[in-house]
Amino acid sequence: MSLLSGMPQRDRRSWAREGKPGPVLQVSLAGILLGGVVLSRLAGVVHVVAGISSLESIAVAARSCLGAAAGSGLPSAKRQPFSLGPPSAQTARAKYRGRVASAATGAAASSESLEDVKAREQDLLRQLDALREDKSRLVASRRLRIGIVGFGTFGRFLAKTFVKHHDVVVTSRSPYSAEAADLGVSYWPMSEVDKFFEERLDVCVLAVSIVSFESIIELLAPHMAGRELLVVDVLSVKAYPRELLLRHVPADCDLLSTHPMFGPDSGGGPTGWAGLNFVYEPVRITEHPARRDLLEHFLSIWEREGCQMVQMTCDEHDQYAANSQFVTHMVGRILGDQRLTPTPIDTKGFQSLLRVVDNTNSDSFALFYGLYRYNNNSRATINALRCSLDRIVVSLEQASADQ
Repeated sequence: MSLLSGMPQRDRRSWAREGKPGPVLQVSLAGILLGGVVLSRLAGVVHVVAGISSLESIAVAARSCLGAAAGSGLPSAKRQPFSLGPPSAQTARAKYRGRVASAATGAAASSESLEDVKAREQDLLRQLDALREDKSRLVASRRLRIGIVGFGTFGRFLAKTFVKHHDVVVTSRSPYSAEAADLGVSYWPMSEVDKFFEERLDVCVLAVSIVSFESIIELLAPHMAGRELLVVDVLSVKAYPRELLLRHVPADCDLLSTHPMFGPDSGGGPTGWAGLNFVYEPVRITEHPARRDLLEHFLSIWEREGCQMVQMTCDEHDQYAANSQFVTHMVGRILGDQRLTPTPIDTKGFQSLLRVVDNTNSDSFALFYGLYRYNNNSRATINALRCSLDRIVVSLEQASADQ
């Protein structure tokens, strides 16, 4: 059974984290701690737990638990709001209210006591604890060999976390042998990229600039042939690199598009990556247990660090990003061009604006350009900003004329 089958397309991995140390099965309990009609469906879960042997089978068992809740007509878990417009959002809310009303009617008709429901609830929690223990054991049982192409600021940022539980090998066009040694990772210059791929890599993470992405892929592709690699990109736009990966990377390799929605500034503090969004789409994954398990082990790195796992298509990502990430950078660059500085009478709102200016202008212009050049939705965002500015100015002038 495919790991990705049987779950909603847009939210297969938005699971709540447990607070205790170590990797845990991130399964939302919302919608599970419900009435007897939910818990009566869980008799088969015990058998599933007893037979766990891979991360994929754990996901199947988790879906069995969540499916019992979903089958009752009650909301089974908190969902990420992936609606692209008000009509579908209204439809979702209407369906949600309908499920809640239906569940309330069923609960009223049930003769099962609250004590019985609580007893079954505790039994379910014990089964989920067993799933978490199995996942923790399986995640810790395999040490991946992860290659990172590009050892600039973001590549080093990723390596610092990867190296905690895995072996890391890096390559870059710039000489970073000293920085690699400081982090405890192996380093090969790009001129010796053949030796980089001879390091028996499981995963190859492409952490290079979007401007140079295609030329780097063309350089690396011949060395990937015949290797069962999981190739991962971490760029801030998704549709463009997905097409390049499909076009150039040999069919021997699996493809995973990702966007960690954070960087050294937002994810480098004392809380690390906890609570930060990690967006991903499995673009091409071989239907083989070992290959799917490799995917799960790599995704578990981000889960283990506490990321909010958000699965969506590359096209959906780019639509959202144009009106969130790009518009933030655009406004920050515009205000930065105004040379805004703190004053003795700053409001909290102005201080927040200054932080936006600092955060966006501290990133390279190449990143900002990439968000514009390689996301087809960005031009529409710029046009919308221009129209909004014009409308607001007209409103001000009209109000002044009416005085």
